Amino acid sequence: TLGDHERKLLRAAAVAGERVDVGLLAAIADLAPDDARAALAALAARDLLRPQSGGHRWRHRHPLLRHVVYTVTPPGWRLAAHCRAVDELALRGESAMVLAEHLSRCASPGNRWAIDRLAEAAAQAMRIAPASAAHWLDTALRLLPADEAARRVAMLADRVTALHRSGQLAQARTAVHDALAALTPDMTAQRTRLVGLAATVERLLGRHDEARALLRAELDRPTTETGPGLLTELVVTSVLAGDFPTAQRIASSIIDEADRDVGSVVRAANLALTALATSAGQTTTPAHVAKLAEADRVVDALTDAELGTVIEIPVWLGLADIQADRLAQAHRHVTRGLAVAVRTGQHQVFTYLKLLL
Repeated sequence: TLGDHERKLLRAAAVAGERVDVGLLAAIADLAPDDARAALAALAARDLLRPQSGGHRWRHRHPLLRHVVYTVTPPGWRLAAHCRAVDELALRGESAMVLAEHLSRCASPGNRWAIDRLAEAAAQAMRIAPASAAHWLDTALRLLPADEAARRVAMLADRVTALHRSGQLAQARTAVHDALAALTPDMTAQRTRLVGLAATVERLLGRHDEARALLRAELDRPTTETGPGLLTELVVTSVLAGDFPTAQRIASSIIDEADRDVGSVVRAANLALTALATSAGQTTTPAHVAKLAEADRVVDALTDAELGTVIEIPVWLGLADIQADRLAQAHRHVTRGLAVAVRTGQHQVFTYLKLLL
């Protein structure tokens, strides 16, 4: 029973999302401003759209109503509407994250501008909404031309990171093996990163032996560029597998004694990792307690944003504190880590942190 302009505006609101202004609705509906305002008044009178923020923004009466309107909108019109939304939002200088949801629904294969915006949005979302980052990277990979092998591998690796951070471990395992299969012989640095990711995913799935085998095989390759990532993962998997001497030996080899910056994430990670390795399977000594206290000071000096870049630090330090019977310190690190993990959407550590808690 709606008029043509009213129907277009209601569909535009379904495409646009929650709390949008009249100008954006008019652009998406492809209506003149006066026609859009008249249609908006009619839709408000029928309680299909409701004003927000003093009438400057509008939304559907209920999310289910928006879903139904979006679903029954003709696909061709919906596709064109998302394209109009991208044009209008780009003119306004909106961020890549705002553009990405529309680009993921309307961009054409080979559109490098769209691919760049989706990749940029994924990078922005990685620390706060990794599930969205994985979705946008998946779309960008479908649009990417087949001849861009190096960029494809880099985006595949980023997608694995996003999937594992958002707790989609089975999908991450499939994705990382797909990425490894796409490597060319000269991509040694990319291979090292991907093997580290593969081992992390295997560990999170409880496959500690598989994780250690992957790491050792990679470290034994003559072309491998050995970095702290592979060694760090080998320490953690060795602790979980009960191989404490190996964990302690490797942890001591990667400590950077020259880095004394209290705010350093790298130093905090190294100290937490060493605390975990040296706590495992041995009696607590005064020297070890002193090391734990040093790790406490460095980790406590990190901002939440810094801690979120290596979210497993509270896991390592919390477990080390528990093994040394430092329960108050463990509780502080674990609860803080859980809060940061929740806020940044890093679901992969929820099980560890809640178990320690």
